[in-house]
Amino acid sequence: MLSQKFIFFLSFFLSVAACYSDQAAVVTPPRSVTCLDEEYEIPNLCEDEKEYLDWARGYRPELKFSDLTGEDYKGIVQTTKDVDKAAALFYQRLIADPRNRSFLNQIKAIERRDSEKRSQSGAGLLLAVAPGMFYKDNKGEVDATGASLRSIARELGMAEAIIPTEQTGTVQQNGHIICEYVENIQKSKKVSGLIIASASKGSSDMKMAIRECGRQPWFRVVRGWINMGGILNGSRLVDYILNNPSAYWRARYYFWRKGYDWDGLRSMRHGEDAPLSGPVDIPSGMTVINIVGVPLFRHVTTRARPFYLAMVPQGPSDGIILLSEAYIPGTITYASFRNDHYFQWPVPESRIRAFLIYLINQARLVSR
Repeated sequence: MLSQKFIFFLSFFLSVAACYSDQAAVVTPPRSVTCLDEEYEIPNLCEDEKEYLDWARGYRPELKFSDLTGEDYKGIVQTTKDVDKAAALFYQRLIADPRNRSFLNQIKAIERRDSEKRSQSGAGLLLAVAPGMFYKDNKGEVDATGASLRSIARELGMAEAIIPTEQTGTVQQNGHIICEYVENIQKSKKVSGLIIASASKGSSDMKMAIRECGRQPWFRVVRGWINMGGILNGSRLVDYILNNPSAYWRARYYFWRKGYDWDGLRSMRHGEDAPLSGPVDIPSGMTVINIVGVPLFRHVTTRARPFYLAMVPQGPSDGIILLSEAYIPGTITYASFRNDHYFQWPVPESRIRAFLIYLINQARLVSR
């Protein structure tokens, strides 16, 4: 995660970039609504939210989630002048996708069983968190080390740890640290399987680790990956900083003053020549769960809004990354409606617990 002070600092000059000429046409003003329905897997669904999701359900129903690309969502913004329609389409097609629908049904079944009898099934497994950017300095600001997730893992009988990546290290350096960590875990024989959780830049580091060592025999100890709001294909925000002289020198000074690694930020840039460019080839036997925040405009937090507005012409986003770039195609994707990149409305503990139980069960199947 980016630090709160850095976000505030960047918001000041990015707010200027957000004021493009057709902004009023693509952002619908809020209105008074009631929120009583339960539909589209959303409790207390509001009237305006339902209207958008109903529109999405009727829009070109032949298009599947796997068919839609970033250009498709961008085109909807351009033609409808409403970014919320593009976000609603992303969410509606995601939950209708057979793979994601099957996963969600299994998760709800786990929640029902777990509410009747609390599971303690994680013995012998380790949950390791690849932390977000600035995680050493963000204590008390954001949960960059997955403290709540690690607490649930302990309740399930799992061991838990934080992978000691550099908080502003390059994605290549941190990817290598993750590889060394996994190899040492496998050699220690202390656990039968490893589940890695990551958020924001931690997911960038994890992607580079898979590229470097994902085909090594010892990497098979990694049974699962929870990717939560991961920056998987580079950050367009970083591109803006690098290409805008005012933003560049302000950010450069901030990094110098704090003693942060500037190359770490540069390594997160977007583009064909960027380190994070291209797909990630998930090793067999590793289950991936992508958790993606899907906000409408009125859901976006003050913290994320400047970046969200700046990206509207490119398509719907979580305030930091485009939704079309927030998941790994061919793997499970779970949409957290109303949340942006900072997950102001935490995913319910019962659901996070069910995610872990699901991954524990998958790990047991692989090890048989």
